[in-house]
Amino acid sequence: MAHLCFWLLPNVFETWNAQTVDQLFVWRDSVVRLRPPYDNTIVHVDLDNSTIQEMQTFYLERAHFAQAVRNLAAMGVAAQAYDFIFAARSKYVEEDQALIDAAQAAGQVYFGLALTLGKGGQRARPQPTRVEDQRDVAQTAWPLTVQGDPRALYVGTDPVNTFHDLARAGRGLGYLSSTADRDGVLRRLPLVVRYGNAFYPSLAFRVICDYLRVPPANILVTPGRHITLHGAQRPGAASPHDIVIPIDRHGNMVINYVGAWERFLHYPLERILSAAKERVELEILAEELAGKIVVVADVSTGTSDVGAIPLDANFPLGGLHTNVMHTILSENFLRQLSEPEMLLIEALFLGVLLVLALRFASLPFALGTLGLAVGYVALVVLGFLYGHSIANVVNCTESQVYLL
Repeated sequence: MAHLCFWLLPNVFETWNAQTVDQLFVWRDSVVRLRPPYDNTIVHVDLDNSTIQEMQTFYLERAHFAQAVRNLAAMGVAAQAYDFIFAARSKYVEEDQALIDAAQAAGQVYFGLALTLGKGGQRARPQPTRVEDQRDVAQTAWPLTVQGDPRALYVGTDPVNTFHDLARAGRGLGYLSSTADRDGVLRRLPLVVRYGNAFYPSLAFRVICDYLRVPPANILVTPGRHITLHGAQRPGAASPHDIVIPIDRHGNMVINYVGAWERFLHYPLERILSAAKERVELEILAEELAGKIVVVADVSTGTSDVGAIPLDANFPLGGLHTNVMHTILSENFLRQLSEPEMLLIEALFLGVLLVLALRFASLPFALGTLGLAVGYVALVVLGFLYGHSIANVVNCTESQVYLL
């Protein structure tokens, strides 16, 4: 009956199950000692309200971004990831050129592009696409090694890219598109998608692979199991090692959110821009930001770049990139138990229930079933907190309710 409900009404029961697991994230975040440790290698630079007020303009010009690129490079950051798509040249040729020159000189600047994502065998509705966008994305796609059937991986179509000269000046490109669950909550993200005969990385995956010195040739994708980064080596680490990232058959990694938006270190973009005028401030920021991965994003009031995550209904989506990178860098992965594993667990519970039914009368059987349900929920909580695993809650408990 439980499986029939999940099959007939997936929008209802799968959502209930996912939202139950969401409460584990909320509870973990509310207890300080249960929170996952934060690695401050990854920080935010925010285009926030204070920046807009100080700059006295709602829309920053390309010259401002060029200055930010130069200043962050002077501070010695390891990477600058811009959660923006500079889709076309502006009417100010000199400012565009300043941004191109700054990105080329820095050598560690990453820009974004948008893709329409559809699951394998399901092509999304086509949109008008510029020929140069298709060409640039095809030229910068990754020839990854895939072990298994890649047809279930997401397919990227209809790119909207950073304009050609700026894209070539940057270190690399990554897509900014995200995929929400049935209830609109962002719980996972595909690290790579199929594009033509090759693959394309998300912005976060592109940046972290470069940071860990893992070229595309050292990445093995096994759909439904894992993505392996062979020979990953963090700067300053003694020796390289393999990082194994659990993924589902669509290439999604479950995002292990480190906490609410405030858990990350944040710097207002205005402070970065004004540092060029103050030598002491530049030295202070250089000491704090040297070797960091910096994500620059718009978090001002009224921005549309927000979405729901397990911890927040209006989370700035620039935080998706930082949380994905943080999950990989800390190797603190969450793994969703597979359907065969869940069926085995259910079979074990059915066996225990059968023994209870044969040996005890109705009241002890009912109490035993209730105790079994409570014990299972406790195991799910412990598995999430200490075993880094995610098991179905509603499915199993609903089965026991039917039997009861």
